[in-house]
Amino acid sequence: MRLSGFLHCTDCPKERFNALRRHDNLPLFSPGADAGGWQSFTLDDAFRFRLMLDFLGDSVADAAYLQGLPPSGAVKIVDNVMPRFDRHPLNFKGSGELWAGIVVFEEAIEDADPLRSAAWFAGQPSDLSQWIEDKRTGGHTGKKCEVVRIFLANASRAASFVRQRAIDLGLPEGMDFSGTTE
Repeated sequence: MRLSGFLHCTDCPKERFNALRRHDNLPLFSPGADAGGWQSFTLDDAFRFRLMLDFLGDSVADAAYLQGLPPSGAVKIVDNVMPRFDRHPLNFKGSGELWAGIVVFEEAIEDADPLRSAAWFAGQPSDLSQWIEDKRTGGHTGKKCEVVRIFLANASRAASFVRQRAIDLGLPEGMDFSGTTE
């Protein structure tokens, strides 16, 4: 899809996209994007970018809304979490929703500064508690790590959003569910 369609599908103003691009804060993998003068995008590119924007959380002008992560952090989350999905959120039609994010853990080390580590979450919210519990144990000391913070975004919502926007534009990729299984 062309840049105008991409921006419509992601609900991003061109100025915002250009600012993120200038600072190398785009989670895009389309090889033609660089060579094509930023005019060749896939629905997956739109999905990844929309998910990143959801992590940024600054798309609402109202100051009462909480802000999200900085762009460089949001890009890293999207880049690292995508391979962890069993099924791409654009092709997921199962029950429930898929979420993406990062959990930061801290492990107390005797006579040393605590160690922090991160793990990437990709799955359903109902699985998060057990996933965290599994990740908390067995650090360097074998003790349970503490959860410092969690950042999550709804990947199913981002997928649905870009698909609907593509359909609204009459783009055929919006209705392409060829990779989808129940």
